[in-house]
Amino acid sequence: MRDRISDRIWHIVVCPLCRNRLSRTDKGAVCTVCGQEYRYTDRGQLDLRLRKVKPLHLQFQLGEKIQDAKRVIRSKLPRNPRPEVDFSTLKVPWHLSEELLSYFPRAKPEKSLMLDLGCGSTIHRRICEHAGFDYVGLDYDSPKAMILGDAQALGRYGLIFSDYNGPPWSDLANRNFEAAIRGGSGLVILHAADNAFPGWVEYEKMVALLWREGTGHGRFHEFDVRITDHDHPITQGLSDFRLWDELYHKLVHMHGVPYRVLATAWSDPETGGSGRDEPMMVVTQYGDGRVYHHVLGHVWPGDPAENKGCSMITFENEAFQRALLRGCEWAATGEVTED
Repeated sequence: MRDRISDRIWHIVVCPLCRNRLSRTDKGAVCTVCGQEYRYTDRGQLDLRLRKVKPLHLQFQLGEKIQDAKRVIRSKLPRNPRPEVDFSTLKVPWHLSEELLSYFPRAKPEKSLMLDLGCGSTIHRRICEHAGFDYVGLDYDSPKAMILGDAQALGRYGLIFSDYNGPPWSDLANRNFEAAIRGGSGLVILHAADNAFPGWVEYEKMVALLWREGTGHGRFHEFDVRITDHDHPITQGLSDFRLWDELYHKLVHMHGVPYRVLATAWSDPETGGSGRDEPMMVVTQYGDGRVYHHVLGHVWPGDPAENKGCSMITFENEAFQRALLRGCEWAATGEVTED
């Protein structure tokens, strides 16, 4: 792959492990001393994450005066009356405000470099190059992680919809996610997203009922969902409905978080169930953020002709769609409009 790194940048970039010179290869770079290899991403960036543990020696100086908290500027950033760069003709990332861009400096000499750490999909490349800088984006390609790592951008979403049940995120991503929901972004948890992040206490507080040790489900089958709370905006006017799905049982209530059940389903022992009513639609509150937990919604990978659970039969159910969409609207706005 042909990289997008200039010769001048190649001349100064060093191995993150031992800080010695890197030599170009067809697949990326290799350290001339320790032999550590670094590969290109599919965008031509060098993935310079450490492959080994690197010991660091830190020195702290105690006793310095801490900045007076009263002097911290909390007012809205005013627009710079004399901006150095005109971005009016450029399509810029939506999370960069006009006020912020008005302070963006113009590159001075030819040797000016702009280092974009955590550059993800190089979304800031055009901004930097428009200002005359030689762009240096040293990171790995991860647009999702980029948004999770950007507290300002994440907090501007009115609704975050999660069907995620994968590897843990970074501590920074976790903190930003918590801040976004606590600050008022709505959150929808779909089905197996309640399986995710065991041990992440704040996430567990958002969801309240989670798949943890002791949770299970019977076979994929058709069952009735009964609306038990008709006073909530999500369920006002909703009727009981029947659908094919996977029925979770014995979700674990975490950290004593208050929650409100809007609908339940009988988990029949004859289908491998618990023999009790199980919650199917749940709402919680996390700070100013409204959380809607749609326990329904399973799809297996595989051939639908051989296994109905591998089809989209659950999501094609009109009542399922209506309930999910109403939950999304409520999480985002606190209200539900008439159908």
